[in-house]
Amino acid sequence: MVRTTQTIDAELISIGPLVVEDPTTLPPGISVERARAYTKIMTQLWYYQLLAWLHLPLLLESGTEGAYDYSRNSCLEASRNMITCYTSIPRLTANTFCCKSLDFQAFTAAVTLLINTLGSLTDLT
Repeated sequence: MVRTTQTIDAELISIGPLVVEDPTTLPPGISVERARAYTKIMTQLWYYQLLAWLHLPLLLESGTEGAYDYSRNSCLEASRNMITCYTSIPRLTANTFCCKSLDFQAFTAAVTLLINTLGSLTDLT
């Protein structure tokens, strides 16, 4: 499982996420630039979701073992980046965006970070 995860991870990293413009620097209102930025940020969100889901099983397996540190860190970084993308969407769409599936993606990323934090606390006790 680890070898397969590493192979898929290498392929995803070779693709790399698109660099997204800061939504606050775009002109207000509906524009082609905002539509392009929205497409880029959604692509980036899905990219990070794939990375997080790829490494999530190994994050949950990791416990105190150092063998899964790369997967743990990759999953946590991808989850943080998902939340960053998610919080950029309302600024980009002037708070008119509503999508339950994106809400759930951000919620899942937040729970992933929370599980890691709670797991770290139980390791200390």
